[in-house]
Amino acid sequence: MSNSSRSPQFIDEKVVSFLGNRFGRLVVTAFIGKLAERGRSICEFKCDCGNVIYRRYSAIATKSGGRSCGCIRIERARVATIKALTKHGMTATPEHSSWASMKGRCYNKNDHAWSRYGGRGISIYPAWRSDFSAFYKHIGPRPTPEHSVDRIDNDGNYEPGNVRWATPRQQACNRRNSIYIEVNGELAVVSRMARKYGVPVQLVYKRLRRGWCGDDAILVPNGAARTPPSTPPSHRSSDNAPCPIPVSSDSKQTDE
Repeated sequence: MSNSSRSPQFIDEKVVSFLGNRFGRLVVTAFIGKLAERGRSICEFKCDCGNVIYRRYSAIATKSGGRSCGCIRIERARVATIKALTKHGMTATPEHSSWASMKGRCYNKNDHAWSRYGGRGISIYPAWRSDFSAFYKHIGPRPTPEHSVDRIDNDGNYEPGNVRWATPRQQACNRRNSIYIEVNGELAVVSRMARKYGVPVQLVYKRLRRGWCGDDAILVPNGAARTPPSTPPSHRSSDNAPCPIPVSSDSKQTDE
């Protein structure tokens, strides 16, 4: 078969009865001809947006060729983008800025803080990473301009139960590897001990602040009665800084 027979050619140019027919935003304005190979009619279509296209009449009439010049798809994409940016109405708020910065630290290797977050495996709860509204529903509004997003367990992820709004002082009191507790004769940092026994780390911190010993903070089931301690709480630190929980000299990078 020759190259000329494989290439579409327009023949038998004439006016046909389907001129003026409308299909969605497209109106048939001219008959161009027929393809030499299969005899399919090629027409000129003018879109309501002003663009002119050339398509097979059968494709447009059966919707396989679309019902516009392509402007409908572009408009829908634009609407979807605008909706995504404005659905919560908080794009320009400090809360949204904190959320965006959080994602940058964890997933953007070009972020100046990535090595301390994403670089060491810190991730974001999937529902929060893709949806600011879900994150905001959990953490709530920022209490004051001094507050920023903080992870209770500095080795944990941004996930339910491990994030809060915290002041600089609160974050300083939550330094990495700062709190050691003794459970069943074993001494370890709170976060590691909590993971070992499957106890929410925020619950352990709460109990320690109330004066519970390490064994009780870890081993007493949530909601169960606690036996009054007969010895001082067995959580330790390398100094006696006047924080709600003692801290060590190892500094913690703030999350914002």
